[in-house]
Amino acid sequence: MVSLKKEILNGLILILLWKCFHMIINIWIKAMEEYIEKDDILKDFLDSLGIDENITYDTRRISPLVLAYLGDAVYEWYIRYYLLASKRGSAHHLHKRAIKYVKASSQAYAIKHIDHILTDEERSIVRRARNQKPQTIPKNATLADYSYATAMEALLGYLMLKNQKKRVEQIMGYVIERINEQK
Repeated sequence: MVSLKKEILNGLILILLWKCFHMIINIWIKAMEEYIEKDDILKDFLDSLGIDENITYDTRRISPLVLAYLGDAVYEWYIRYYLLASKRGSAHHLHKRAIKYVKASSQAYAIKHIDHILTDEERSIVRRARNQKPQTIPKNATLADYSYATAMEALLGYLMLKNQKKRVEQIMGYVIERINEQK
């Protein structure tokens, strides 16, 4: 009987700890959302380095692979944030879930299925990046999937350099929806 009471008490303590953990995570997510909405993160960072945040980039002169370099980080950040906000779990669990979204075949699937929402200028960036000869190919991707994934990342890098954060968020919303519906 004492053992049963002890197990029940331990179970209640675990439930309470779990609820506290979720409450703390929710508070942290809310704080991050509010901070990110202010668009101060990049501004603060650039200010700390003495870089003018209003710098403009001639994206036509930037290699699609360089755009993809930036876009890869943007894509990964949005996926991690989405998973943390919606699918809590351990770092290992979140990493395993992220693979579904960041692998080349998923990015290729998504970019092919969001073409209808892209502007002509965005399609041009995608086409330019897709036709770029890759320097390396991951062992788990086909050349076609890798080219489309590079195009996806180049598009995001281009939009970030154009300071079109709202458009990045819109596209990432579509991308996540498409990947979630993928079998």
